[in-house]
Amino acid sequence: MGVYGLWTLLSPVQEHIPLRSLGGKKIAVDLSGWTCCDMFVNQRARTSCKLYIRNLIFRLIALLREAIIPVAVTDGTAPGLKASVLRDRRQASRFTNTQETAKPVNLKRPQFYRISTQCFRLLKALGVPCVASPGEAEAMCAFLNSEGLVDGCVTNDGDAFLYGASLVYRHFSLNSRDASVEAYCAKRVHSELGLCRQSLVFLGLILGCDYWPSGVPKVGPTAVGKLLSQVDVVEAFERLTVEHKEETGHKASVWMSPTWKKIKACLADCPVSEVLNEFLTPWHKRGWQMPTAESLTWSQPNIRCAVELCIEFLDWQPRYALAQFVPLLAIWIVRMRTASTWVERPRDPMQPLRIIRKRSVNYLPCFEVEWSRLDNDMWSKGIATSSSLEKSLVSLNDFFTESGYRISLPVAEFRVAFPHLAIMFESLSLKSLSAKMNAGTVKDKRVNTKLKCKPADEAKSGPIDAFVKQAPKKSTIRNLSPWDSFTESPPHLSRPPVDAVFTPSPPADKRLSQSFGQCDFISVRLTSEFERRLTLESSLLASTPTQSPSIAEFVQFKTPPRLIDRLK
Repeated sequence: MGVYGLWTLLSPVQEHIPLRSLGGKKIAVDLSGWTCCDMFVNQRARTSCKLYIRNLIFRLIALLREAIIPVAVTDGTAPGLKASVLRDRRQASRFTNTQETAKPVNLKRPQFYRISTQCFRLLKALGVPCVASPGEAEAMCAFLNSEGLVDGCVTNDGDAFLYGASLVYRHFSLNSRDASVEAYCAKRVHSELGLCRQSLVFLGLILGCDYWPSGVPKVGPTAVGKLLSQVDVVEAFERLTVEHKEETGHKASVWMSPTWKKIKACLADCPVSEVLNEFLTPWHKRGWQMPTAESLTWSQPNIRCAVELCIEFLDWQPRYALAQFVPLLAIWIVRMRTASTWVERPRDPMQPLRIIRKRSVNYLPCFEVEWSRLDNDMWSKGIATSSSLEKSLVSLNDFFTESGYRISLPVAEFRVAFPHLAIMFESLSLKSLSAKMNAGTVKDKRVNTKLKCKPADEAKSGPIDAFVKQAPKKSTIRNLSPWDSFTESPPHLSRPPVDAVFTPSPPADKRLSQSFGQCDFISVRLTSEFERRLTLESSLLASTPTQSPSIAEFVQFKTPPRLIDRLK
């Protein structure tokens, strides 16, 4: 549980970062933080399903897909200071008071040890590195982080900072659209909040922690921060452990303040020295051993062992378990081939056969690759051609093929691991694309040739041409002056009314042009306002314009009286 209210206090330095940004890093995972919540759900729901194993599988798959190597850390023997907290937790987990609540607390935590053993078997089958802590798991995570063996810690326990962790992650979101995590950096905690490691330990005693749950009542973070800004935290610890005489210096007002008196009175029975030793003692003085960097790597997954464990613990169908674990083996093969330390081996457990297509998975370009079947896979043979699949396994049809499995892998990684397959696929894709383009060009040429060869009256018409009769090319008006002639204009032609122009066209066999004066007008079938306007414009352009009016006609023109006021 850690320090009460610590995460709220550290919220100003919280960073919300995408999970993909942790790719290529190693992170120590406090396994108890992931399993305890699921164990509590199991107890409340009274279900036989082992949720802690199921959720652990999907969390590990999500991390490994993002190239994040988890290092699972389990709890060992609890410190004696934690006995009261463990007793309270045991009583809270029981629905009725039984004789078990009166038994002394076992600091070796046998129930959690049994669960950790099951998780260890699964982690070993998946090739995930595991570390068994002699004491608290968050303490081992912090030591691994401080020694540079991992890049950060994953825990909901704020004690990790008190043990010396430099970077802590919590609240993993595995949503495919927004996979993210909250990050807290010890450097920002010190620089922006003014809280060093010793200050956080002092704050844990005041607010309450696993080794002193009661804390100091009615003293909050604000009062503690004001106190620490006036005095040295090391001197504060000395005054809590050693008796001092009354002082008369400039700090006398601080040590005589009501806040300090309340703190000293409430912590009189607290084993302050033991709490300080638990948080501040380094790992080598505790007699602990650190794992080597070579042991904290992802090794080859054992698919058959992992499937058998899921059948035993979760009652999964073997084919469903294969669909979860086989992609991990493919990812491991690809990354081992792209690693700088990769050594050519005689044969991988399975081989990529061909690239089926290119697709996008969670906005990441991937190749959909067909892989060969594993030699020890006795569950998926014949599944691709079988028509009597269970209803729960219908969705697995896209995963299994006649030759093996269909798996999506990132383009950037697969191209480096198997360049010959990538080059072959891209060259074939280019050839097929060019063939399609050439076929489309030939088809367009054929269509254009057919259109040119068709008579004008048999050519296909558009939606408007079906209702509009085109005007003849030659005009019926003869012996007219040119358009820009200045000769005397002929008498004005009487234009027909609009209603006379837009009249329904006669039948096809009796379709004739109507002449009004010397102008030809187009007979149309009214369908829409747009077609009417377009037809009117076409008719005006098709007819031959009259001569320009003479200058004398312009001189005689007078503005109507009703329009004179608009010209002002």
